Amino acid sequence: MKGHHISESPTPEGSWGLLIGTAIVLVVMAGGCVAILSSSLGPLQQSADGCLRALGAGDGRAACSAMTRVAQAEFAATYRQDTCRQAVDELAAPLTAAEREQSAHTRTGSAGTDPPLGYVALGRNPLQLSQPVLTEADGTWLVTQVR
Repeated sequence: MKGHHISESPTPEGSWGLLIGTAIVLVVMAGGCVAILSSSLGPLQQSADGCLRALGAGDGRAACSAMTRVAQAEFAATYRQDTCRQAVDELAAPLTAAEREQSAHTRTGSAGTDPPLGYVALGRNPLQLSQPVLTEADGTWLVTQVR
């Protein structure tokens, strides 16, 4: 008598269960990665947002305090001013009230890091800035370059 070999291939119902279980695990893992990335990029984006709002408002104290010392000096030189605060005044002076408001609500996005730097893409804004570059110092993201 010949032995019968029973196939151990999964049943269609078992295949669906395995597929759904795998999909759930992948979704949970992806969600965890997004949460970790968002929590680490949140302070980066907040720093860029704060600096941009301060620049648009003409608030030199706040804008310059969001920059490294080197960035402050380069920013002042870009606008041919002696100090960062004077450069902020120069940048913001021609803005209308509507443009200042628009600057305060410029959308930031595409935050990312390439250690030790962080980058935040900016939407259209009256300041015509495209991407602040930031670096983390003692747990705080500071602007190192304004493009």
